[in-house]
Amino acid sequence: MLTHKENWKRLLIHGLLTGLLVVNPLFAAENLSVNLIATLENSPAMESVTWKVYRLDNKHEVTSARNHSTQVQVPPGSYRVVATLKTDDKTVIRERSFHVRTNSSNVVVPMD
Repeated sequence: MLTHKENWKRLLIHGLLTGLLVVNPLFAAENLSVNLIATLENSPAMESVTWKVYRLDNKHEVTSARNHSTQVQVPPGSYRVVATLKTDDKTVIRERSFHVRTNSSNVVVPMD
């Protein structure tokens, strides 16, 4: 049987750990894979695309990448991706909002 002092310590530690998980869900959430895919005429763009991913709740950039198709790791949540395709004669910028709930989500962004 636990003494009053031991029981109090266990309750305090449990409360602190639970509080961290409730206040900051990022401690509890593991990162999930998101595939970002740029397309032209319904096919992979095969051009250099710059990606920037922002959380919708705080508008902070969480990651960036460069390629027509890339995989990023983010915690579950709501995001906005900005894809930029630069060619010799023009720059195309597209945005898309998405939610990450499961691993291996695909976000397709048509660049035409």
